[in-house]
Amino acid sequence: MKKALSLSLVLLSTLTCTAIAAPLFSIRITVDPMEPTKKTETFTFSNVENVFEQIDEDELRAAFPLYDEMSSRVLADIDFRGVDMDVSFIPGRVNELVFTAPSLDVREVFTGASRDALVDQLEDFLKSEGGDILNRIQAASIAQSPVDPIAGNPGSMASITISGQFEAGFSDQITQIIDTRATTPGEDSAAGTEPPSPGAGTVADDPDNLITIGPRFGRFTARGRAANVLTLPLGYSFRLKEGGKGLRTVDISLPITYAEIEGGKSGSLFISAGLIWGMNERWSLSPAVSAGVAGSVDLGAAGGVGSASLTSAYTIPIDRYSLSIGNMIGYYETLDIEVGSYNFDPGVSNTVLRNGLMFSVPGTMEGRKVVTEYWWTDTRFYGSDLYSEYYDEFGIAFGLTKTKGISIENHLRAGVSYMTGDGVKGWRINLGYNF
Repeated sequence: MKKALSLSLVLLSTLTCTAIAAPLFSIRITVDPMEPTKKTETFTFSNVENVFEQIDEDELRAAFPLYDEMSSRVLADIDFRGVDMDVSFIPGRVNELVFTAPSLDVREVFTGASRDALVDQLEDFLKSEGGDILNRIQAASIAQSPVDPIAGNPGSMASITISGQFEAGFSDQITQIIDTRATTPGEDSAAGTEPPSPGAGTVADDPDNLITIGPRFGRFTARGRAANVLTLPLGYSFRLKEGGKGLRTVDISLPITYAEIEGGKSGSLFISAGLIWGMNERWSLSPAVSAGVAGSVDLGAAGGVGSASLTSAYTIPIDRYSLSIGNMIGYYETLDIEVGSYNFDPGVSNTVLRNGLMFSVPGTMEGRKVVTEYWWTDTRFYGSDLYSEYYDEFGIAFGLTKTKGISIENHLRAGVSYMTGDGVKGWRINLGYNF
């Protein structure tokens, strides 16, 4: 058994026209808005619980010296990761709190012995009795927020899952860069003959299995919000044969992701399984399924995601070059999960079409056989409303050609790509080293 340890440093910046940093949560509080002595303050947070704590008695007195529980009217406008909410206390009616979310057509009134007790009731309501409202808020966040950890943007768990399934079924199968699974195509290419199709090398029919560990770091910014993402993909490949018809490979992966978004922390964990089935030497199909969970106490978001996809990879030799075509249809939906007293299922589901091209150009550099690959992918989502419903990525990668030898020099690569689409723009740098 051979072991492959892949260390990749990925810097991905997804940008919009807004350059000013935007907080995850903000609350704009006005005390006595109809009086000459009115005062307004705005507070920003990276933790959802701090938002509601800002309207308890101690915080209001500290921020507004003239505040009086019995006579002051309080209006609080909340930006909950892009979803607008309002909380108000009405003077002369200390035991009443009004909570509204206009875009969700939500209005709830709470009564209690004190304003602090009303805030506690609101928090408890959102955790339990208001489960449907909480899920509607989550669905609205997926549609409006560029940093939701569940779905709706290129850095979400749903998008990462779909992207990983496409790469496993297409990019990883047809690339001619740094791979130990096939013989060097450059020898035949130099003679003007066709390069071997992906997986059609002349090594043994029973290739070794592979263990893969590939840490990645990414930085995303969208609509002024920044996210640092660390991903540790753990994988194992049962490699049955190098090419031809029938079952070639069974892959199992367990990506773990940790993210920090404007100070708020989130994480995800999912398991994915897929296989490569050869239709012939140039064409393969890859069905894959996955299930996982993602969430954040700080962001007030959590959910499960299940997905399934089918990817086709086809390579066309063109003299000593090759053009590969990748097509994928996938489907994912959020799953019902319970986290403590919270119940999450925003009811989001989408069909995904992802298509791509890769053009491989062999060459030489200082006597070594190298290859440059130019690629493009287009990803589109159909179904539930998402913040970003389509995006394209254009990239170039450079490295040594596939070889059956194992050495440090055979496992170096570099690449860069540019992303643009529905509300997102950005670039990515990949620096990889396998051993």
